[in-house]
Amino acid sequence: MLRLDLSSFSFNLYFEYVAVFILIIMLIYMFVEKLFIMKRSKILLFLISLLVICTSLDIFGAHTVNRIIEGTSNPELFKVVNILETTYIMLLFISVHFYVTYIVHISCGFRYLRRKKLELILFYLPLAIGLPLIITNYFYPLILNYGYDTAPYFELNIFALISVHGIEIIYVVVSILLIYLYRVMFEKKQRIAASLIPVILVAGIVIEMVMPKYLVIQLMFALCIIIIQTTFESSEDMIDGMTNLYNLSEFVRQLNKYFLNGDKKAILLFKMTNFSELRKTYDYVEVYKYCSLVTGKINEFRSNNGLVFTTYSLNNGYYAFVFNRVDLFDVEVSNNLIKAIYMIPACNDYYPTVERCLIEIPNDFNSVNEVTKFVNNYRQAISFKNDFTKYSDVSNDHNLIISNNLDQIIDTALKEKEFKVYYQPIYSVEKKRFISAEALVRLVSHKYGFISPGSFIPFAEKTGRIEEIDLTVIEEVFKFVSSTVFKMLGLSYIELNLSMAEIINPIFIKRVRELMLKYNVNPDNINMEITESFESSELGIINDNLRKLTDMGFKLSLDDYGTGYSNINRFVSLPISIVKIDKSLVDESENEGIKKILDYSFTLVRSLNKETVVEGIETEEQLNRFIEFGADFIQGYYFSKPLDFDKIVEFLYKNNM
Repeated sequence: MLRLDLSSFSFNLYFEYVAVFILIIMLIYMFVEKLFIMKRSKILLFLISLLVICTSLDIFGAHTVNRIIEGTSNPELFKVVNILETTYIMLLFISVHFYVTYIVHISCGFRYLRRKKLELILFYLPLAIGLPLIITNYFYPLILNYGYDTAPYFELNIFALISVHGIEIIYVVVSILLIYLYRVMFEKKQRIAASLIPVILVAGIVIEMVMPKYLVIQLMFALCIIIIQTTFESSEDMIDGMTNLYNLSEFVRQLNKYFLNGDKKAILLFKMTNFSELRKTYDYVEVYKYCSLVTGKINEFRSNNGLVFTTYSLNNGYYAFVFNRVDLFDVEVSNNLIKAIYMIPACNDYYPTVERCLIEIPNDFNSVNEVTKFVNNYRQAISFKNDFTKYSDVSNDHNLIISNNLDQIIDTALKEKEFKVYYQPIYSVEKKRFISAEALVRLVSHKYGFISPGSFIPFAEKTGRIEEIDLTVIEEVFKFVSSTVFKMLGLSYIELNLSMAEIINPIFIKRVRELMLKYNVNPDNINMEITESFESSELGIINDNLRKLTDMGFKLSLDDYGTGYSNINRFVSLPISIVKIDKSLVDESENEGIKKILDYSFTLVRSLNKETVVEGIETEEQLNRFIEFGADFIQGYYFSKPLDFDKIVEFLYKNNM
C-alpha cells in the first residue's frame, strides 16, 4: 500500500460541483421533454441518476476529508469516508458498465450478443472480477483507506486501483469495438460522438490517477452525457415535430436492429391518402392540432386494448405501427384503429381516406434496404383493390416487382438506351394546324415492358438520376429539331420539360450549350417548360439560369399552371413567354367558380403579352370552351395521345401537309 501524508493536502471540488449541476439539468431536461419512453432512454436515465448519486457521494466524502485535514471535524469520520469512497468507486464502476449497456442497446442489442455467446465475456466477467475487489474494501482496505494517527493519511493500493480502472478501460474499448462493428446503426455524427466519449473517459481516469486532488472524472462523465443527449437522444433526430412520434430515421434504425437480431415483427403501414387536402385547407396550427389528436388517439387505443406496438410517423399522414408479436395483429385491430381516428373531434369536414398494408419481417424482405424502398414507394408499387393489403398476397404483383428494381431498371435503361422520347402534338387555334409538340420521356424495358412515368420519374428525382434522363431527352430532341424531317413537318418548336434538379444544377447551362453546338440547334425551335411548383428559396438560382437560357435564344413556358401556388410574381419575375393551363383545371372547367378563375387567368396572361397552352383536352365540348376563353394552343387526347418518333412523323405529315 502506498501511504500519503494528507497534512497539507486538499481536494479541489469545483469540477464536481459543475458535474452535479450539469447532470441534474440533464435529468430535468429528460423529464420535461419526456425522453424516457424507449428502453435505451430509460437506460440513459438510470445512468444519469446513478452518476448524480455517485458524484454527490464523492463531494460529501471529499468535503469531509478536507474538514478533517483542516482540523474542523472529528477524525473518526474517516470510517464514514471510507464507506462513501468505496461506494463511489463501486457506483462509478457500475456507471461505466451501464454506458456500455447503452451502447449495446443502440447498436446490436442483447439478444444478438447472447446468440454470439459474447454477453458473458463482455459484461458479466468484468463485473465478476471488479465488483468483488471493490466490495472487499468495505471490510478490508484492499484498494484505499483514509485514517488518522499523528496526522491524517491516505493509503492506496496502486495495483488494485489500476485493476479496477483497467476493467473500466476494457469496457470503454468494448464500446469502441461495438460502434465499429455495428456502425450501420449510427449516423455519422453519432459515430464521431461515440468515438469521442471513450477518449474523454480515459482522459478523466488518467488525470485523476496522476493528480488525485483534482476530481475530474465526474465532470468527464457529465460532458459525455451532454454528447449523448445531443446526438443519440436529440428529440430533433428521433421525434417528428408534427406528431411527436418517432420519425422515419428512428424507424430505419430500429429496422436495422430487427434484421440483425432476426426479430419477427408485424408492421402495419397506415397512409392517409388525402392528407394533402388537410394541409391545403387548414393552416399549420390546425394541422398540428389534428396530428396531435391523432397521436393521442393512437396512444389511447393502444392502452385501452392492451396492445404492444410502437408508432412511427413517416411524414404527411403516413404511419408505421410495429407490433412486437406477429400473431397479435389481425385486420380487426386495424379496423378499430381507423374507427378511433374517425372519431377525432377536429377538422370536422376532413375525413381521412386510408390505405393499409401489412408487412412481416423478416419473412417478406431480405434486407433493410428492401423494406425502406417498399415503405417509400408502396402506394405507387401496389395496385390497390381495397383499403387493406397484405404484402404476402401481392409480392408477385408486376408493379411491385418493378418498384423493387427501379434502381437497376433505370441504370440498364440508360446504358441500353431504353428511354424513348414520345411527342404529343400541340394545335394552334389561330393557324388551325399543329405547330409544335411536347417531348415526353417513356421507358420501355426489354425485361419488364412499358413502365409508367409516374413510377420511374419520382424515383429518379429522389435518387438524383433524373438529370441523366433529362440529358438523354434533351439530346434526342436536339437531334430531331436539327434534322430535315423537323423542317419538312412544318413545326415551329418542340416543348421540352426541365426538372427543377436540372435547372438549379450549376453546370446545366454548360451542358445545354455543348449539345446546342454539337447539333447546330436553332434556339427558336426549342421552348423549355418549367413547373410552377418550386421553392421560393430557389427563385434566385432559377431566375439566373433561365435568363441565361433566354440570352441564348431559347423560349420558356410555365408548366402546370393551377397546380401550385399561382401568383402574378411568377409571371413578372420569370422570363416566360407561354403559360400552360393544367389538366386539373380543364377537368373542373364546368364548375362556375373554376370558370371565373380561368377567365381571370386568360385575361391576366394576355395583359402580360404571353400566350397560353391548354393541356388535357379530351372532348369537343372542352375544346370549344377553351377556344372561347381565348386559348392560343390546345393539347390533349382529343387530337392525339403521345406518339413515338415514327408515329408523330406520320401523324403530322397526314394532318399538316
